[in-house]
Amino acid sequence: MDVKSSNAGFTLIELGIVIIILAIITTVAVPRFVDLLSRSETASLQSVVGTLNASSASNFGLRKANPSAGVGVDNCTDVESAIPGGALPEGFSIISQAVVDGEEVTCSVINTDTDEQGAFVGFGVS
Repeated sequence: MDVKSSNAGFTLIELGIVIIILAIITTVAVPRFVDLLSRSETASLQSVVGTLNASSASNFGLRKANPSAGVGVDNCTDVESAIPGGALPEGFSIISQAVVDGEEVTCSVINTDTDEQGAFVGFGVS
């Protein structure tokens, strides 16, 4: 009698090793993605702060070179009108603070979803 033995499939040890490897990969990868939302919100705030800094400085130079160009800034909230598009992204707000003509002041912008704040320089110009 001729009996052929066929080994089709995986052994219990092979399946166990695969499960262990997947568990190791999961324990390494999951923590990297868990904090992704807060890191993206921080990066978004930094981007808005950078835009406000650049817009405030370029508006000051533009307005000093040509008083009819740009926008007058006597409050930190006026810098919003100087950014391209004239408005902050949704979820961001500038905290009101007076700015004297020819002076610079540290202004604050807040992410209203997270209450995280960032600072930018507001240049006063009439």
